[in-house]
Amino acid sequence: MEARELSHSRGRAGCDSADSPVVSIDTATPVDSPDVKSLVPTPDVGGAEGDVAAMPSVETVTETSAATADVKTLVPEDSPAAELTGAIETPTAPASRRRFRPHLRRPHIKPVHMPPVRVRTFESLRYRSYVFIWLATVFSSAGFWLQQVVVGWLTYEVTASAFWTSLALGLDALPILLVGPLGGVLVDNFDRKKLLAFVYGYQAVVATIFSIVAITGNLETWHIFAFIFFMGLSWVISDPARMSLIPNIVPKENLVNAFALNSMAFSVTRLGIPALGGILIVLIGTGPTLLLEAGLQVCAVCTALFLQVRKTDKPALRLSTVFSDLRDGARYVLSQPLLIGLFTLTAMPALLIMPSIQGLMPVYAAEVFNVDAKGLGLLLSAVGAGSTLGTFVLASLGDIKAKHIVMLGATVALVLTTALFSINAFFPIAYLNLMVISAAMMTLFSVSSATVQSTVPDEYRGRVSGLYMLTWGLFPFGSLAAGFLADWLGAPHATQIAAGTMLVLFALAVWRIRSLRQIS
Repeated sequence: MEARELSHSRGRAGCDSADSPVVSIDTATPVDSPDVKSLVPTPDVGGAEGDVAAMPSVETVTETSAATADVKTLVPEDSPAAELTGAIETPTAPASRRRFRPHLRRPHIKPVHMPPVRVRTFESLRYRSYVFIWLATVFSSAGFWLQQVVVGWLTYEVTASAFWTSLALGLDALPILLVGPLGGVLVDNFDRKKLLAFVYGYQAVVATIFSIVAITGNLETWHIFAFIFFMGLSWVISDPARMSLIPNIVPKENLVNAFALNSMAFSVTRLGIPALGGILIVLIGTGPTLLLEAGLQVCAVCTALFLQVRKTDKPALRLSTVFSDLRDGARYVLSQPLLIGLFTLTAMPALLIMPSIQGLMPVYAAEVFNVDAKGLGLLLSAVGAGSTLGTFVLASLGDIKAKHIVMLGATVALVLTTALFSINAFFPIAYLNLMVISAAMMTLFSVSSATVQSTVPDEYRGRVSGLYMLTWGLFPFGSLAAGFLADWLGAPHATQIAAGTMLVLFALAVWRIRSLRQIS
């Protein structure tokens, strides 16, 4: 009895003390366990060792539940020690010690917001004036490709000569070589919008006159070459005017896209119009087909008049200053190594590849692939399909940083595919081959034109564009050489010689002209 009261009083004292831990004795543990023995308090009975034997046994303490019940009543249920004393019954009463499981907060992962993908293919069409200049290019290019099909077919039908056919298809570039820089002077001294509309109207008049000659049946060879020459005079003004207008409408960072879309307008019409022209020649004849070309040029005139361009002060053009203006433009170009490199890179396809492919296309159609006017139209439309695909991809890329890599890669692809075209006689493969040739060529011309226009100040743009067009003026010389070689060796061998020559010249140009490797 005294032992119970002593144990009860010590348990009460331990609960009253804030610093004394409350110990819970598990009655399920064997009494002879070392852990239990260490937990049993030793009563202070005066310190005599002999009195230790007189202490109550452990069994008496563990069998008594009254002490534990009193401890439970003394510890509040909301106390941290309540669970240890048994005041609160835990759902599971493990026989072993409780495991400590720290509370881990679930990590908060912020969602990654990806920037919206912006399609840049038609970026320049956001500008209203560019839409009109693009539509004018569509109408004018459609008329041009109708003209090419008619002229090529008429020339080969009248002369039955590969030489004269190749020369006829390239003669429209001869005026560019003769008076191309003069057109650039006019563009720098007159309203470019009015000049562009005037040129389209001029083309409509010339096409109407030639169609009347074809309808009456009095067509001769010199009529064809006269028509081509007078139509070529219009390119002296129209191309520099259009190229100079684009930087006044579209900001610099969108120039590659703008020139790619402009080339796409040229390419889209090349995709379908030549095939349509071949069908129209069979159905209605060459004269009415040329009348359709005149109607398309009238549509180009109307569209060009809707252009809204910021007016700038133009110097008064005087005959005495024409030559000095030309001299200033030439000096500016010669002082810019970058422009010299770009002019050289653009001149090689115009001199070698285009005459041996486009200029000899009627010969390939008749002698290599054995097809009629419809087949010729399909071959020309393959060129349009490839250039459309190439310019679409280029327009989607936006502002290209490594322009030199794009241009050099396009040039290499152009040479290799031209050589492949010359050794193939299967029409479907030739169709695909022409697509790659055209895609590479249009990529080269688009990036080169955009780089030129972004480099040149506005007061020189017309004259530099006129000088830049001189590279196209080399086309007749290439046509003469291609036609001569085709009559002597055949069209495939003429194309092979052109591809090999361009490969050698291209390697020399990249080696000698450092600016071609530094365009950005």
